[in-house]
Formats: sequence, C-alpha cells, structure tokens
Amino acid sequence: MSSWALLWNDPLYRLVIAVCAAQILLLCALIAVIASIRAARTRLGSVSERASAAISEGLFEYLAGVRRVDELVANTRRFSVHQLAVVVERYLPTLAGRDLEAVAHFAERAGLVEAGRRLCRSLFWWRRLEGARILGAGCGRAGAELLLRLLDDPNLSVRLAAARALGRTQDPVHIEPLLRTLRRGRLARPQIAEVLVELGAESRQRLRELVMQLPADHRSATLRATTIEVLALVGDAGATPFIQFALTAAEPDVRVAAFKAAAIIRAGLSRDEVRAGLRDDVWAVRAHAVKLVGRNQITALAREVSGLLTDTSWWVRVNAARALYELGPPGVELLELAGATHTDEYARGIALRVLTEDPAYSAIAELRERLATPVRVGAATGA
Repeated sequence: MSSWALLWNDPLYRLVIAVCAAQILLLCALIAVIASIRAARTRLGSVSERASAAISEGLFEYLAGVRRVDELVANTRRFSVHQLAVVVERYLPTLAGRDLEAVAHFAERAGLVEAGRRLCRSLFWWRRLEGARILGAGCGRAGAELLLRLLDDPNLSVRLAAARALGRTQDPVHIEPLLRTLRRGRLARPQIAEVLVELGAESRQRLRELVMQLPADHRSATLRATTIEVLALVGDAGATPFIQFALTAAEPDVRVAAFKAAAIIRAGLSRDEVRAGLRDDVWAVRAHAVKLVGRNQITALAREVSGLLTDTSWWVRVNAARALYELGPPGVELLELAGATHTDEYARGIALRVLTEDPAYSAIAELRERLATPVRVGAATGA
C-alpha cells in the first residue's frame, strides 16, 4: 500500500484535511460578505447623494417662488426624515428672514417637527440626540419646549444639540435658559459662545450685565469667570470695561478669566493693570498677563517680562520668553542676553529655545556668526 493511501486511511489526517477545507470555505464566504456589504454601501451612498440633490433642487425652487409648499411636500414624501433634516440643515447658514420662516413652514408640513418631537421623548439618548438635530434643522421655534427640557438631559451630546437648535431659532427669549444651563456648568464654553452669537447682540448685553450683577462670592465665581471667557470667545469688542471690572476680583478664577479674555480680544488695558497681573500671586494670572504684553506690544514692560524667565511656573517662563520675542528688537535683545549670560540654566534654556524656534532668526544668527568669525590670510589666499 502506498504512503498516500496510508495517510488517507489515517483518521487524524482526514480530520486535518476537513478542518483546512472548512477554513478555506469560511474565508471565501467572509470575502463574499465583505464584497456584498461594500457594494451595498456604495449603492446606498449613491442613492443618498441623488436624494440630497433632489431635495436641494426642490428647496431651491421653493425658496425662489417657483414651487409651492404643497408641491415640495408631495415630492419629498419618498425621502426619510433624516435625509430631509440633513439637507435643510445644510441650507440654514445661507438663509435669513423670510427664507427661514418658509423653511420652518415646510418642516412643519413635511413632518420634521412631529418626528423630532417624538424622538425627543425617547428613552434612548441617541434617539433624543437625533430629535434635537431634527428640530434644529429649520423647524423654527416649533418644539422649543422640548429643546428647553433637553438642556437638562443627562447626556452632554444631547444638551449641546438642544442648545444649538435653540440658537438657530434666533429668539432672544432663550438667552436666560441658556445662561441658567451655563451657570450649572453643563455645557462647554465654546459651544455656548457659538449659540449666543446666533442669538444676537442682546445675548452679549446680558452677559455683560451678568459680570457686573453677580455677587462677589465663591459660589458665583465660576459663572462670572465663564461669562467673561464667553464674552471674549464671541469677539465682543465692547467687553473691555467688564473685563477691567474683573481684574481685581478676590476670586483667583475670575482674575485668570479676565486676563485670558483680555489676551484673546487684545483689550487695551493700562500698564498698571497689566503690571498688577504680572505680579499676581496666582501663576495662571501671570501666565495670561504676560501673554497680553506680547500681543499688545507693550514694550515698556519688557524688563518686567524678562524677570519672569525665572518664574516658579514653567508655563509663565515659556509665555514670558514668547512674549519677549513678540515685542520685536527690544524683547529679542533681552532674550539673547538671557540666553548668553543668565545665571539660571532654565532661563537660558527657554530663551534659546524660543529664539531658535523661528527659522528666520536661526538664519540671521548663523550669518552673524560667520561675519564675526575672522578669516585667516592663508586660508583666504589658498596658501
């Protein structure tokens, strides 16, 4: 009997062959499934693109007065609520006034409002999130009562979506609820700033009043600090007097926020006000105050900034070195002096690091070194 026949009669050999064959079949089946899924996703993507194009064309004609709302609703019945919401949301930044009212009317007739309300009442956070997004997609002030409830939702994403949806209503009546939510610290500051910008100038005025009216105690310190930062984030050019009011607050968090906001909007503070920040006991205040010196080009404080190269806080030292570089020749000269002669090794190191971060300065320094190096006569003549 041949060796192959002996192997074939071995049960263990047959088992190995069967396992290998099963693995090969399983791999082929897996490849076929992956290919089918990719093909289905491609088809679904092309269908979604065609649906978006059809909805966009219908909305354009509706807003241009070519098509009535009844015709648009009839032609969009075959599309899902999600597809409608995505396209409408894309249109919103380009719309204002009567166009927004027209889109809100269409959203009501097309069932977006009802679908959003239904989802907002769901037990599952991802469905509430979808509901907030749908209500924010051109539904106007419809469903605002549910969105206000969602500002207290346990899920952060749902709260942010509800805040954005309320901002898109452009209704100043929602300023107070958003500020109450901000007071509880449940929303991120940049997102709240974005929402308040959409609500217009009235929200900025209310934020300014909040800075002045809050009691000077520890419980209100967080809200006052947050409000000051939001004023800077919304780019309020008239916020300087309110920032100045907070520079001398007893609460460290408020002083930090005041100097941070001043640096963001480049507030025109006096030298004495900035100098007080440079000498503050809290390192975070000094870090933002020294940044303000560089941004506002206050060259008169260059010496004091140079003294902070030996600050106990690493962050203050870094900001001081960068502020000196931003001051131009006077500051660069102090940095070069510190990098060459300072007795503190950390001050020397941070000065040299900031100087060499700029390729242009490195090239100039190299050229200076070459010009300062004497040329030997023999080397010049080739002898």
